[in-house]
Amino acid sequence: MHDLIFKHLTALCSFGPWLSKKGFFYSCLTGLSIATLLITLKCYPQPGPQAATTSNPIWQFLYLTGFPSLAAAVWLVSTQVYLRTGSGSKIGLAYDGYKVDVSDWKRTRETLAELFKSHQLKGKVSLRFVPPSIIRTEERSALFMRRYRFSILTKLEHAPSTSNITPPPIPPIHLPQIKIQVATKPEYSNFLKTTFPAALQITRRHANNLIDVLDAHARGLRDILLLFAGTLLYYSTEYDDAAVILRHLDNSLADHVPVDHAPRLQIRILDMNCRLAGTKFYMSAVPDYDALHASRERAETALCYFDQFPDVAILVSRARFLVGEIDDAMDLTMRFKAKVETLKSQGQQVQPHVCAIAQINLAFLSFLQSDWPVFLSAFSTMLNDQTYRTLNWPDLVTFIDYVAELDMYEGVCYLQALYRKISRQKVSSPLMKASTAWIDSDSARSSLRHLLDRNYSLAQHSHRPIDKRSRKPKRRKKRK
Repeated sequence: MHDLIFKHLTALCSFGPWLSKKGFFYSCLTGLSIATLLITLKCYPQPGPQAATTSNPIWQFLYLTGFPSLAAAVWLVSTQVYLRTGSGSKIGLAYDGYKVDVSDWKRTRETLAELFKSHQLKGKVSLRFVPPSIIRTEERSALFMRRYRFSILTKLEHAPSTSNITPPPIPPIHLPQIKIQVATKPEYSNFLKTTFPAALQITRRHANNLIDVLDAHARGLRDILLLFAGTLLYYSTEYDDAAVILRHLDNSLADHVPVDHAPRLQIRILDMNCRLAGTKFYMSAVPDYDALHASRERAETALCYFDQFPDVAILVSRARFLVGEIDDAMDLTMRFKAKVETLKSQGQQVQPHVCAIAQINLAFLSFLQSDWPVFLSAFSTMLNDQTYRTLNWPDLVTFIDYVAELDMYEGVCYLQALYRKISRQKVSSPLMKASTAWIDSDSARSSLRHLLDRNYSLAQHSHRPIDKRSRKPKRRKKRK
């Protein structure tokens, strides 16, 4: 009994119980306690000769009814102000102080405050306690989120007691169990729902003493909230801030989660997407130079994931090229091509379009540097392997037309004609004449002519043998 009372008393240090229906009872009880104390100390007007009709019982009645009512009114106003305030994305935590240690929340808030302060994040994420009862049903949670403009509601509870199980040499760490409610964007909801079941499992850390156990509790809750905050900022297109949080979270999990296991793998992919977000655009809507330069600088920070995700080099090399750094783009392309060849030699499966991109990027950059042997070798390899069929050639035609409009490189008309032939698009007579004239202007380019004369077909499965059994049998004519 004493333990139960002690747990409830310590829980009052948290906002969680005060925001629930219990808070109304606690506030009335607090007002009643204050009134009782004032009555005991006789802190009320005493009846005098000029106020003979005034009696102590009246003031006592006013105190016993007025202070609880005033406390309840203050509780109602302060609760509404607390729930309705907060800038940026709001995360609601249905945090019952009786069932969850308050020290976990305090340590988590301190860690988050230090993280935001040290990195000077531009975006804002507000953390708020919410009544634990509002997450019991989806309808009630959705109504609460709309009313108070929350993005996420979560409920944390400690794992069931393991007192009836023989304890291992290392003290068990009871991690919070989470029920997730997510508002709006379905892809955002799916990411969290698929990530957090694994996240709860891998937040288990070994502990040798009570201090380590408490630290593991706080770190587990902190990692969960960091993933909430990072995901919110990502879908709010605040990529710089999201990348800072996700990188910090990845480092936090590095001591006990391999890079290829969930949820660290998903966290690293999300962080990589944050850093590459500015490089993902259609060539029909290329940003201005300042935006291209800023996106290239952010994309460079994603190269730390190159060993695990070699595809990162595709967007980074394009970003380097678009800001005029051809040599740097070529170095990264050669590195990407070598990585693809290494993976193939190790027997690992490499997607055909990845092999094709490695070859065509090398061929394109070599062409701009007038290195015809490397251009022919890379382009011919792609054509002979039939991997060129996996590329989006209409998009490549748009890209090469953009390069031609820059009017910075010689002979782009040849690539325009070549890409159009491979894409099975009509090549205009002026463009073909310009390509032929450019080849004839230098004898060293004569070897490039046969690519224009080659027959290309992008018909699906055109390179596969025909299955004769799939043909319909011809009907025989009846003899008269």
